Amino acid sequence: MTAFVATPIDMTLAEPWMLSWLFLLPVSLWIMSRNQRVAVLFGAAVLLPPDKPHVGSWRQRLAKVPLFLRIVGPFFMILALARPVVLEALPRANEGIDIVLCMDVSSSMKTKDMSDSTSRIDIVRSRAEAFIQGRPNDRIALVAFARYADLVCPLTLDHWALIEILMNVPLVDAESVEDATGIGLALAKSATLLPTEGTSARIVVLLTDGVENVSSSATPDEIAPIHAAQLCQNLGIRVHTIVAGRGITGGDGKLHAINTEQVELVAKKTRGTFFSASDGLALERVFDAIDQMEKSSVEEPRFFVRDMHMWFVVIGLSLLLIARFLRSSPLEISP
Repeated sequence: MTAFVATPIDMTLAEPWMLSWLFLLPVSLWIMSRNQRVAVLFGAAVLLPPDKPHVGSWRQRLAKVPLFLRIVGPFFMILALARPVVLEALPRANEGIDIVLCMDVSSSMKTKDMSDSTSRIDIVRSRAEAFIQGRPNDRIALVAFARYADLVCPLTLDHWALIEILMNVPLVDAESVEDATGIGLALAKSATLLPTEGTSARIVVLLTDGVENVSSSATPDEIAPIHAAQLCQNLGIRVHTIVAGRGITGGDGKLHAINTEQVELVAKKTRGTFFSASDGLALERVFDAIDQMEKSSVEEPRFFVRDMHMWFVVIGLSLLLIARFLRSSPLEISP
């Protein structure tokens, strides 16, 4: 395999081992010094008497030029053998993934059990905002649900607009008929937003603070979470589920543990992960974990290799020809 070694002039040598031939330069100089010519066609500049007016003329000042050219010329030829190349970086392609944030907006999200002064919804918005900002190459959509599921923002790369929408999604009123938790319907709607092909991965992040209470044996027409999970599985969509909060407020005004069996099954069936977050720090860690699991595909750096060795060949030959011309013409300036 060809090794590439970076040089100080931002050039790369494809065959750096060829530089080993440089040791021949001093050998060739020694041979040349042993075979000096005994006669010249024209008087060399270095032979001019120092008391003559020719001293300091251009011939004397350039007296060592041929020798210099006979050294530098082969040096460039050896560099050409080492194959100097310029690597021009090509743009890297980032293949993002499609993500749907499916967020519970039932009235219970007003509860302040995850912090002394901040509601569940405000903590969720803050952590989701950081998650969105950390994924600039991904298209992200937002679905808000209570009893019904609403598409609040379609898949987009305009994350600033998405965050603005996220921060202003209202909760349903506690007295409204919409104040329920339809996880199955919301998940099914989220699945329909994701394309069936064209991306490396399709993800739903489902966040709720309750349990499914819309679909039941008494409402067979409603979509149960397990049925929505089956749909996602068939479409190759992975679902990460998050339960936020410390529990559900019962009729006695006390918090009771949330039954997470349904959302755990949804995550397992779709090859996703189930998380439970009881406070803001835990929720931050959850989003960080999802961010690490669902990495965008980034193409490895690519380069266009521009071979420069012919330039060095031309320079080397040109220097040698100039040296030869100076030594074999009336312009001869060295012995």
